[in-house]
Amino acid sequence: MILSLYVKNFVLIDELTLDFQNGFSAFSGETGAGKSLFIDAISILCGAKVSPSFIQKGANKATLEMCVEVHENHPSLQKLEEAEIDIEDHTFIITKTFTMEGKSSTKINSRNVTAAFLRDVMSDVIDIHSQHDSQYLLNPKSHLALLDHFVNDDVLLMDVNHAYGAYKQKQHELDALLEKELNQDDLDFFRFQLAEIDSLDATENEIAELEAYQKDMMAFERISKALNEAMQAIDTSSYENLYEATKALDELEQESLVKIKEEMLNAYYLIDEQREALHSYADSLEYDEEKLNQVQERLFQIQKIVRKHGHTFADVVAKQEELENKIELFNDRDAAIAQKQQEIDQLYQIFQTQASKLSRLRKKRAKELEIEIQKQLVDLYLPNAKFEIAFSQQDSAQGMDRVEFYISMNKGESLRPLTKVISGGELSRLMLGLKVIFTKLQQIETIIFDEIDTGVSGKVAYAIGNKMKELGKHTQVFSITHLAPVAAHADAHYLVKKEEVKEHTRTIIVPLDYEERVRELAMISTNSLSDKALDAAKELLDSCEEQHG
Repeated sequence: MILSLYVKNFVLIDELTLDFQNGFSAFSGETGAGKSLFIDAISILCGAKVSPSFIQKGANKATLEMCVEVHENHPSLQKLEEAEIDIEDHTFIITKTFTMEGKSSTKINSRNVTAAFLRDVMSDVIDIHSQHDSQYLLNPKSHLALLDHFVNDDVLLMDVNHAYGAYKQKQHELDALLEKELNQDDLDFFRFQLAEIDSLDATENEIAELEAYQKDMMAFERISKALNEAMQAIDTSSYENLYEATKALDELEQESLVKIKEEMLNAYYLIDEQREALHSYADSLEYDEEKLNQVQERLFQIQKIVRKHGHTFADVVAKQEELENKIELFNDRDAAIAQKQQEIDQLYQIFQTQASKLSRLRKKRAKELEIEIQKQLVDLYLPNAKFEIAFSQQDSAQGMDRVEFYISMNKGESLRPLTKVISGGELSRLMLGLKVIFTKLQQIETIIFDEIDTGVSGKVAYAIGNKMKELGKHTQVFSITHLAPVAAHADAHYLVKKEEVKEHTRTIIVPLDYEERVRELAMISTNSLSDKALDAAKELLDSCEEQHG
């Protein structure tokens, strides 16, 4: 829900701060007072485009800010978390500034974000509905998702999605196999490449040993010189005296001296062992030019194949496996195609089983949804309207169903797709009835109605107000209205009006108390503040409050 809204230097608004509560809030005012500015500001804070024309005359920059609270586990929170935007108490602040030079800044909790990201986050939070807009309820592509919200079986939906994904993946594999037109020349070339790699008969260990030998031989003189110097240093040293020193301590039993003797003896044996190791290594070190040439030739052949098939020997091994698979596939192509087709048939059967189960559940719940919507239409004085959910078959990750909402507004009239309903007043009531059901299911936090009650009056207007009040029990509702019966149902009433200040016109929005609401309802109804008009307005407001307790 929207907790607060701050607007500065926005068209006719100098500076404005509004705090909101949950429930149903009505906004009224004379035509041209600037009610649309309220919607424009919220739309921009939901990601709509901005223009320098929105900046108040004489100012260089406009600032909009909105504090929003969502419930726990709301989809928007996950999107913000993935963007590493810190959120406290499920609340975040959106700030938008833009200048006459065309520069703009969009932030969520002081973090810069793109307008596209903002639109994505707010798509599940605020829904703005006007009389003539084309939105998700009118889009047939949304109808299946709306029904699934009502069905409310995410586990079955996920099972169907996974089954379809496995089936399509195997189908892609078969398609790729069928697209490969192999011939004998291809097969001969694959065999030649494989024979070349096989004949190399190399391993990672062999390569490591060859490279180590080559490195030793290339540094033969340096290694020989260092070895000789090391052996001479040890051979001419008196390390044998360590052994004689330990013998001199043999008859002493003091614990500290015994330990010293043991360490000296260990040192002697260690030096003696390493001396033997150096001599052994030196004896084995022999410069063999012929062997070095053989090693270098072998490494050259290996590197030649490596460069041909990649950058490392691992690339050669991968190429070897690839060629073996291609040759095997060529030899067993018909069998492979048959095997793939069998796997596809099995996976499609699994998908069909899951999708059929989901389809049966959808059709059952669709009847219940039709009844719920029919009740809403009757409440909104559309007693002759008929609503139906039409099914057709279309395999997809969502199952085997294609769904579209159909409606008939008058007796004897054929059912038509919802998108074909063009009557403004009737369509608005229909959409309101649908939103009473779907807004809660979609987890929409705030829904804004922009003069959708145009063209109705009397008991229909009263029914619209009552329905908005009902909707406001679980969703924050804002309604810009010209009708007293609608505004009288609101939990809060705001007046939008213009003021003349030093030859400057500005728009202000103020909350109304009880007495002010009575006066505004009288003006909306009769454009009069006569006793009779005020009494009628008071009676209307009191009756609405009594009706809802």
